[in-house]
Amino acid sequence: MRAVKEALHVATVPACGLVCRDDEQNRVLEFCKACVQQEKAGSLYVCGCPGTGKTLSINKVKQSLLLWADEVGMETPDELAINCTNLGNTYDIFGKILGQFQGRKKGSSKLSPLQQLRSMFSNKESAPRRMMMVIVDEMDYLITRDRAVLHDLFMLTTLPFSRCVLIGIANAIDLADRFLPKLESLNCKPLVVTFRAYSKDQISDIIKHRLKVLEYDVFEPLALEFCARKVAAASGDMRKALGVCRSAVEVLEATLKDSDQEFGMGFMKLGQSKEDKLRRVTLQIDCSEITFAFKGNRFFQKCLGLPR
Repeated sequence: MRAVKEALHVATVPACGLVCRDDEQNRVLEFCKACVQQEKAGSLYVCGCPGTGKTLSINKVKQSLLLWADEVGMETPDELAINCTNLGNTYDIFGKILGQFQGRKKGSSKLSPLQQLRSMFSNKESAPRRMMMVIVDEMDYLITRDRAVLHDLFMLTTLPFSRCVLIGIANAIDLADRFLPKLESLNCKPLVVTFRAYSKDQISDIIKHRLKVLEYDVFEPLALEFCARKVAAASGDMRKALGVCRSAVEVLEATLKDSDQEFGMGFMKLGQSKEDKLRRVTLQIDCSEITFAFKGNRFFQKCLGLPR
């Protein structure tokens, strides 16, 4: 049961890879490859509702980019990931970027981090040699009344000797409409990649993909389809779908612990021979136990055809 809950946990990155976001990942990866090959700075803006796989996909792209650079014999870019929810002040983001470029060197300049970055990227002598992939997550938190921080951040990629490949991630889809016109007038409009809400089929496929490593069926197809359909109609948030499935498993687990079962230690049955004991534990659940466990759960009453 622990393995099932771990597979359904939001923080778990599927070992067998991500699904249903191939097109978005390929667009971002090709953009990053072009920047690294040409040694040219660039900016990209990723937007979409919560739970649509933005951060997981960008992390996958980052890994793919580093592998690609190593395979083709190019110098791998440096990387910096910033979550804006951890910033004490919106302007602190420039200090983090500057610190990554400077490394262990401590600057004694009286200029602000933003001014130092502008100076660094405006002179060939002071410009860094290696490209850097800067991933800014939760970019919504950088919004100020005049949006100066956002504008200054994207403007860094337009400086003549900039080495930043900037990727901003935000939940607000309309954020692009609010600040892109200004960026376009400043000649630093980023490429926009939108992550649409997951459909019913995509939600179902992702859950099946996560549970595939367990090598046994966890949910009845009808129950899984019902969950996917309801979540897709409400928000398309994959995290909510995982939460519903995980809660269902926890309900079953709690019910089985409270009842007397002939299986001894819960519902896990180990082989008796030495050879069987060395094998993985197999999950065996009786149909009557599933019905009993989900009887009081409204979510599955309709799926299991139980009277209310």
